[in-house]
Amino acid sequence: MPAPQSVVYGAAEQVAVGGGGARRVLAVAAVGPVLTGYLGIAALFALITATAQGGRFSLPGALIAAGPAWLAGYHVPLTVTGHDLGVLPLLPTVLLLLLVARAARTAADRLDLVDPRSAIRVIGPVTATHAVFGTVIALLAAGPVTASPILAFTGTGVLAAVAATVGVARPCGLLPVALRRADHATETGLRVGVLAAIGLFAVGAVVFAVGLIASWSTAVALFRSAAPGFGSGIGMLLLSVAYLPNVLVGTLSFAAGPGFGIGAVTVAQWRFHAGPVPPVPLLAPVPAVEGHWWVFLMLLPAGIGVLAGIACRDVAAELLTRLRAVALSGLVAAVSWLVLAALVGGSLAAGPFNPVTVPAGSLAASVFLLVAIPGALTVWLAARVPALLALDEEYDEDEYEEDDEEEDEEPAEPEPDDE
Repeated sequence: MPAPQSVVYGAAEQVAVGGGGARRVLAVAAVGPVLTGYLGIAALFALITATAQGGRFSLPGALIAAGPAWLAGYHVPLTVTGHDLGVLPLLPTVLLLLLVARAARTAADRLDLVDPRSAIRVIGPVTATHAVFGTVIALLAAGPVTASPILAFTGTGVLAAVAATVGVARPCGLLPVALRRADHATETGLRVGVLAAIGLFAVGAVVFAVGLIASWSTAVALFRSAAPGFGSGIGMLLLSVAYLPNVLVGTLSFAAGPGFGIGAVTVAQWRFHAGPVPPVPLLAPVPAVEGHWWVFLMLLPAGIGVLAGIACRDVAAELLTRLRAVALSGLVAAVSWLVLAALVGGSLAAGPFNPVTVPAGSLAASVFLLVAIPGALTVWLAARVPALLALDEEYDEDEYEEDDEEEDEEPAEPEPDDE
């Protein structure tokens, strides 16, 4: 008897999910990330307000202030007292997109969506909900911080669609469909390119960590002067953590060659112009004088290119196929960092630190060269060395065979004399 009951229960559950249950699952996937992200941002504002010296906690005020901050999390440009603010933190964007991707994947799993065409059932509601919610927030924003409804509709909708697509890619089998005509070299190049982009991010983190350790006293002094109180310290800490990915992108751009700019300050491998920078602890490693040894930092991203070549050396027997895989990995890494560089730069209101620039095109070209050229050399050398070893082995075998033939030859016996 227990077995039939379980079967009936499973069938009833399947019917519920297929009917009204499916609509509830899609509603949770569409609305859940919006409410979770919005309430999380409002909670942070409430914490900062409650701990700030002389601050007054107000729940309606925190909810109202969370609206523009939620739009900033989706990288929608804001206008602060009539001045544009385009330099927005990357970490909240990553966290919000992870929420959307996880909700989309959970919905696809609960609805048992395995067909690539059924992915639109999740992507559509998630995209529409975010676009409408962003537009409503932009229309209701009144005060010193405002946003364009058109940019809010487009920015939130596009990013939500990308995150939802990533979330349902595996359950709905989008990757096998997209790569059904790709050979092994293409798949390897795409995978190695993603790993190379992550490795370059790690290079930026290492360079920044070394610079921060070297200028630790300056960072502590900036933190104490900019945030003297407990509440101000929490706010400065949260601000620094939120903008940490932005700083790592600029650091990688500096290590790769193109550099970055903050107002009149320019820090690059081949040009340097000193000047004032914002009093933020994250910017303590910004050099005050030019260093001629900076060019050696390019060896670090070039090392990622060598690793990419090592990963592509066994793709195929033909050298051109290996080189194609390396070139594709460099292209994927370059496009990834092109998008990152485009997101971290922008206007910083109206002041001496406007604008913040990371040359996206130059950084993408530099990343491609630093990955593709060392990777191609590695693949070429990996193809040459086995060939040389094969020639040496063939030569040794021929010599060994000649020696055996000489040993096998016996001296001829002398013929008897006729007497």
